[in-house]
Order: sequence, then structure tokens, then C-alpha cells
Amino acid sequence: MHLTEETSTADLAALSTPKRASKERRRELERLASLCTDRETSVTVTLDEDRALAQPDKGGHEEAYEILIPTEKYEQHGTDLPQGLWDRSLQVAFLFHELGHVYYSDFDRFGDCLKGVGGRWRDLFRMVYNTVEDGVIETQVANEFNVTGDFIVLNEVLANRADRRHRQYVELFDLETVDGEPVQSYTVFEALAVGLLDRGFVDSGRFDAIVDPGNERRVVHNGRRDALVDLIPVMDDYVTEMLSDPSGTKRVTRAREFFESARATFESLPPLQSNRLQTAPVRPADARARQDWGVKPADKLPDERAANERVTGDQRDERTTQSGTGQRAEVGSTDDHRPPGSLEDETVRRVARQRTRAQASRGTTGRSPLEQEARRLLGIVDDDTTDLEKVVVVDPVEEGDMERWTAAVDRSRKLQQDLATQLRRERRPRDTGGYRAGRLDGRRLVAANRGTQRVFTRRESGTMKDYSCLVVLDRSGSMDGDPIRTAETATAQLVHALFEVGVDVSVLSVWEGTPCLEVPFGARPADHVDRLMTERADWGTPLSTAVAVSRKRIDRGEGSYPFVVVVTDGEPDDPTRYRSELEKCTFPVFGVYIGADSGSHTEFFDHITYADADSLERTLQRLVRTLFSTEA
Repeated sequence: MHLTEETSTADLAALSTPKRASKERRRELERLASLCTDRETSVTVTLDEDRALAQPDKGGHEEAYEILIPTEKYEQHGTDLPQGLWDRSLQVAFLFHELGHVYYSDFDRFGDCLKGVGGRWRDLFRMVYNTVEDGVIETQVANEFNVTGDFIVLNEVLANRADRRHRQYVELFDLETVDGEPVQSYTVFEALAVGLLDRGFVDSGRFDAIVDPGNERRVVHNGRRDALVDLIPVMDDYVTEMLSDPSGTKRVTRAREFFESARATFESLPPLQSNRLQTAPVRPADARARQDWGVKPADKLPDERAANERVTGDQRDERTTQSGTGQRAEVGSTDDHRPPGSLEDETVRRVARQRTRAQASRGTTGRSPLEQEARRLLGIVDDDTTDLEKVVVVDPVEEGDMERWTAAVDRSRKLQQDLATQLRRERRPRDTGGYRAGRLDGRRLVAANRGTQRVFTRRESGTMKDYSCLVVLDRSGSMDGDPIRTAETATAQLVHALFEVGVDVSVLSVWEGTPCLEVPFGARPADHVDRLMTERADWGTPLSTAVAVSRKRIDRGEGSYPFVVVVTDGEPDDPTRYRSELEKCTFPVFGVYIGADSGSHTEFFDHITYADADSLERTLQRLVRTLFSTEA
């Protein structure tokens, strides 16, 4: 994120949203699940790379379930939400979707019916049940909780992902196109899945396009559109009854009846039509045979009239397809519990705006250290006395180098012990002489005989200084390779050791010519490994800008006794300006030089040490011996 004068409060607020694969996100989702379930039901949340499903708790406890939530990154389409807020919205939608299955789906009965289905037809039965049951439980849960918007976004994302992958398949195998656009072909099985889904919670418009004889870009494989059209009345009746039946057990029975009708059609078609050909399933296939699965009535579904209007009513005639033009139908009223209706781009954008406003309007409570630090740095950018155009809050990489971080932490124990020793010495009580009253100092008896009265000592407590440290990490192009790995290791050892002895630490890097926030004050450095241990290195060395930002930040910051440590390998890009900024600093600035000759660049720091990969620990130990002895 770039902190500029145009940065919005919603963007800043998004920094307090835990990352989608973090422990904090898992705990947040688990707390949310506990608030939305009754006392008899226990739900644990597990983050999984790409699966979403609910299953009985492995401990075998009655009414205990485990919900898996995916951590993979889903792309936005037509929206521009902050990434953290976007990820959270989708994971909340997945959570409530699976909670719907926990309460309202009868997977016991589903398992019994599945046993009676021949192997060739199992995928068809699973699809016709799971696809419509998804729409049922989303409708029920959306009428219980304020998650309609989250479900709309989730359905839009999954429909868009399916479409994008379908087009990629056509392009990959150089299949048919119309006016340069890929022709998306569906087997009857694939088209039936889309049709049932579009009759459920929201309508993507894809099925209307598939059965439209004038649409050349969505077609039924081998021209078997007639078989699909013949199934439409049966599909409408099936989904209408499913959407209005509160009994999970009866819904499985109704799915079995529809399956038998559909199978009769498929038996008259070539076997290829009863399989997937160009599409891959993107929705969670979470209908599974389970034992002792509790099921409760879905008492907030629409009645049969409202469900029928949703599936076959006038609003279907008013819809347009994604590839067509004109106005879409408005989202349906919730008074009769019917699903939202069509899935239109404007609906998704409206949901996104509501999420952004809600995030931006929340109070100061719950702000993460990253958001708090970004707000302080934005204040520096907005300051008229600075010519700073932006500061970057570094986006985390998918996975920081935890192995190097762990090794650095392990090797920093001696450094941590040295820091703790320095602080103990500083805080240790001392006997101070030269007083008129107190305890007699035997070493001053001769002076007493001469008439001197200041021969007593007093016990004084040590100083409890509030220290803070800002580490500036040079990520210029000259640091690429071994130097940046050594510099990151040095930074990791230093910030971890300082943090463990109670010193507030932050890391501000210089990357691509811009100051970049990597570790904020008030945070655990271990929580930001995916920003720090990345081996990024590019552009020049504007250390003068980094020192200027550091000075402004520390002047407003934590710690009554601040100091700065610069980890670099070269000379500032503008030595004159750098010296000018250094002279304005009211705190010590230390330098750790990577690979430089001993004795060079001394004029740029109050104290300087030199390091390479082999001497790093010794260098840092020499540095910490000076940190608390210079009135830092």
C-alpha cells in the first residue's frame, strides 16, 4: 500500500484485518462461529489451502464439528476492496456456508441414498443434490444473519473463476472462437449444473445464455441443446420444492427423485454428455456421507409461492445475460425470504462499497500496530514541512523465509543475553557519595577529619529508561544477493533480541527509492517475517530520505530514549543532504556496514561497526555494548 495524500481511511483500516492464512484469522473465524451457534454445538475452524467443507470433529464428540476454510487467493472482478478486507469477506462467506451445512443438511440421509446409486451415476447424484442444497442453506443462513452481501460476493467470485478457467481451456487447446472470442461449450451435465446453480441463491445469467439459440459463445456440446431444454420444467419444479422445504431429510429424498428423472434423459445420450469436458468444479463439493450428522429444520426459507416466483416467475423473463445488454432485475425483497435474484455487477459493487464504508467508519479500538504505524507515517507524508511524496507499507509475500528467520532467532540468544546484562547494569541500584547525610563512607574519613561534611553515601535506584529503536534497512540494488541476506539476518537478530528485552522496535527499509514500512512499532517482529525476510533489493540508496522520515517518526514516537540503527553497504546517494539530516537528529544513529572496509564511512554515524556473514554475531555484540552506554 502506498501512503499518499490520497490514501483513504478505509485503506488504512484494512491494515488491521488479519491475513487470510494467519493464526489471528483462524481465531477470528472460530470466535465468529461460536457466537453464531448454540451451546450444544461446538465448532473448530481449520485453515486449509484450497478446501472448504464441514466434517465431524475428529475427537468424536457429539455435536462437535470441524470447518475447513480455504486460504488461497481469490481475484477480484469489478471491485477494488483492500486485499485484507476482500479476503475476510470471502472467508466469512465460506464459514457461514459451512455452518449452514452443519445445521440444515442431512448428510446421513444423503449417504444412505448415495449407497444405492451405481458408480457411473454417483457424480450426477452428488451434483444435483449439492448444487441446489448450497442455494438452500445460503438462503436460510442469509435470512438468519447479515451475510447476504458476503454470499453475493462469494457467488460472483466462483462464477467468474469458473468462466475464466473455461475460457482458458478453450484458448489452451485452440478451440472454436467467434469474432476472436472463445466459444464455451458445455456437456448436458455441465449445463445442468449451471442451470441448477442459477436457480438457487443468485443467477449469474450463464444458463440463460446457454439455452439461448441466438447466443453463439455459449453452446451445448454436439448441439444437444434440445435435451437440456426438455429438462427445464423438471429443474424448475425441483429447485422450487427444494428452496421451500425446511426438512433436510425430505430435500435429500427430493434430490433422489430428480436424479432419477435426469438419469433417464442421460441414458439416452452419449456417455460423454454425462461428464465434465471443458469445465472444472470450482464450488466446494462438500456433500459427503456422514454418520450421526444432526439436522435442524430450515425455518427461514421462502414459501412455495415465493420460491416459484424466484425460479420461474416474471423476474426470470426480465433478466439479461452476462453477455447481453440492458438492465437487470433488482435484488428481490427479503420480506418473503426469497434469495436475492440476479447476480449483477452493480450489486457486487454496492456490496463492496458497503463493506468499505463499514470498515472505514469503525472506531479506534482494534487497530493493529500496522495500521497505527501507517497512520503516523501518513501524518508525516501530509506534513507541509516535508517534501516526502509517499511511504510504502510493504505487501507481505506469500511466504516469508521462516527457515532463515528461525536460524537468526536461534543465533541471537547471546545477543539477547548481552542486551539484558546491559539493562540490568543500568537499572541496578548504586551507592552514590558526596552527601551531607546518609551512610558514612569509610574512604572519606580523612576528609572528615579535615572538616569536610560531604562524607556520606546514599543508595539510589537505577534508571528505567524507555527505549525504542528504529532499524533502517538498505534494500538498494547493490545489496542484491548475499549482502541483503546478511543484512536481513542482522536485522532479524537485532530486532528479535531488542524486542525480547522490552525495547520497542520498528523496521523501515529503503526499497526502489522509497521508504517502506516492514515492521511497525508495537508489533511482534515474528508476525512480519513475510515482509522482512524477502531478499528484495533494487534501485539506489536514498538514506537521507530514510533518516529524515526516521527523525520525524521518532520525534512523534514511542520511547523516551530512541535510537536508530542503519544497516547498509554503501554511501548515501546525497552525502551533503544526509549530513544535514543527521545534524538535525537529537538521538544517536548507529551504522552496521555490510562488506565495507573497516574505518570507512565513519562520518555518517555516531558509531559504526562492520560485518559480513561470518562475523555478524560478533559485530552485533560489539554494537549492543555501545547502545545503552551512549545515553541512547
